[in-house]
Amino acid sequence: MGKLAIAVAHSLYPPTIIGGAEISTQILAETLNRSYSVKVLTVGDHNDKRIQHDVFNGVDVLKLPYSNLYWYGDTQLKKNSINKIRWRLKDIYNFNQYHHAKQLLEENKVQLLHTQNLPGLSLSLWKAARDLNIPIVHTLRDFSLIDPINMKLYSLFYQNVAKRFSHYVDAIIGISNDVLDTHLKHGYFKNAKRHVVNNVVEPDELTCSLFEKKAKTENSNASLVLGYFGQISAIKGIDYLIQAVKELDNSIVSELRIFGEGPELQPLKELAKTDSRIVFYGKVDRNQIITEMSKVDATFVPSVWKEPFGRVIIESYLVGTPVFGSRIGGIPEVIYKPEFFCFEPGDVQGIKNSIVAYSQKDGSERRVLMEAVNAYSKNFNTDMLLERHSEIYNQLLHVY
Repeated sequence: MGKLAIAVAHSLYPPTIIGGAEISTQILAETLNRSYSVKVLTVGDHNDKRIQHDVFNGVDVLKLPYSNLYWYGDTQLKKNSINKIRWRLKDIYNFNQYHHAKQLLEENKVQLLHTQNLPGLSLSLWKAARDLNIPIVHTLRDFSLIDPINMKLYSLFYQNVAKRFSHYVDAIIGISNDVLDTHLKHGYFKNAKRHVVNNVVEPDELTCSLFEKKAKTENSNASLVLGYFGQISAIKGIDYLIQAVKELDNSIVSELRIFGEGPELQPLKELAKTDSRIVFYGKVDRNQIITEMSKVDATFVPSVWKEPFGRVIIESYLVGTPVFGSRIGGIPEVIYKPEFFCFEPGDVQGIKNSIVAYSQKDGSERRVLMEAVNAYSKNFNTDMLLERHSEIYNQLLHVY
């Protein structure tokens, strides 16, 4: 008996990466490919009505033409507001993508469709699978079905359409309970079986060597070096972290290192300019980020919005760095010992209390925590990912 044919669909696919969803989708596709016959359905940078076929890390990748004003993955293209709205309106239900997707699903004898983010593919992908009687699994990686863009009127219209189409989905997976519950409360996925499967962040040669190096380093009671790694935007709550550090003595915090770029960079530099301990390092590549994570005493995730998961948390744990985060969204679900490592979002005093509490731990206590978070990170592995998805697929296909 041959392997089950599964299509994993997402707006973009490596080597095109604009966020963590592309990385998580790649990990999912490559993990599933161990036990299933996997084809990735995504959108390419071409618009000549052809389907492009590539192979990436042993996985077949089928790229639909973008069939719209521009390609979703073109982050360099300057787009005016009118064209953005026109693109979004066409993307609600793209008839061209419906026909392309239906053709691919038929030609490749796909037995199960597992969708991720839909921009560029449109809601018509679910309709194509339903018309072919192919069971549909969808993974919620963000809130793009609820708030696709920062335009209330469009988002309300899109929500109403997306809710109706979501009734085609047979099984829904949230990467956290919070992202799943939020969609269910909004009326999405009324006919779907419900599951939670966390993202995977696996160790590699670099993270293992950095952890070993950190484990051999003498843990002292010296003042703390703290780190922030991510986008520099208002929803990330970095201003509250900066304010907390500014109000603490040098004997508690010696440096706050901020890595990343974004629209709030200049205002935050202005806020921090009176404190030389707060240093902005800009955007650096993944290997350097992981290396810098291993050099700080603690990573902070001070978000004031509902992070669906918080990949940076597990990445920090892989190199033995504890993480403090806001008690919002999926963060407290993912974080190790949230009763100690979480604070209320936007709470400067809460952040200060967390920093002070950690600074009072001696070297041996910090070493125990370093080893504990590294061990905890091993829960987020591809074996778990494959096992959980196999259970969901088998349960679903038994019904069909």
